[in-house]
Amino acid sequence: MQNLSTEQLLEALNSAIKLNLCKDFIILLANNEINIDRFVDVNGLIQPRYMYTLCRSISAPINVSSYTTLLNHCYNDKFVDKWSLMDMWTKDHVPLSGEVVRQLINDFILENKLIKAKLTVRGKRVDLKNIHSNLLVMTAANDTVVPEEASLPVMDLVSSEDKTYEKIVTGHIGMFLADKCPAKMDNWLANRSKQVQK
Repeated sequence: MQNLSTEQLLEALNSAIKLNLCKDFIILLANNEINIDRFVDVNGLIQPRYMYTLCRSISAPINVSSYTTLLNHCYNDKFVDKWSLMDMWTKDHVPLSGEVVRQLINDFILENKLIKAKLTVRGKRVDLKNIHSNLLVMTAANDTVVPEEASLPVMDLVSSEDKTYEKIVTGHIGMFLADKCPAKMDNWLANRSKQVQK
């Protein structure tokens, strides 16, 4: 078995708990035990405190892995700056239209319209098979917001001939904190780009 650092062990445990909480939340929605329509009808505008509580509940009961990551990288000023910005962003919510929440949950979670080619935007059906351009899909191995089960099916649904799937061992926010992600994107784009002539 691979030797894991304390940080990696906490991240894996944290992700497993969060992923189960996310799946449980979806099951509760699907079984109508959480009635999103009633919640939206009563509240209208979703207040920032609800968004903050929802985001924190996804990471409960263990919410220390991000701090462990910070401690493990405290010598790296660039990382600490990025971490501070992301930490502030995760706590800085604005009111959200209840109708947006209702549509997101119904269309993307409960009915899975994008994957089933049943989503419409301005009266036009969105079908992923109409994507023919080069495609890079990056996923985080420990992502509980967009788990691999949500991102991987896209690879089989698009018509792109040049498609790349990259999995990085990190969490959802770690994708933006780790320098691996921009480096992989830069390399992928550089291999598919022509030099600009001056």
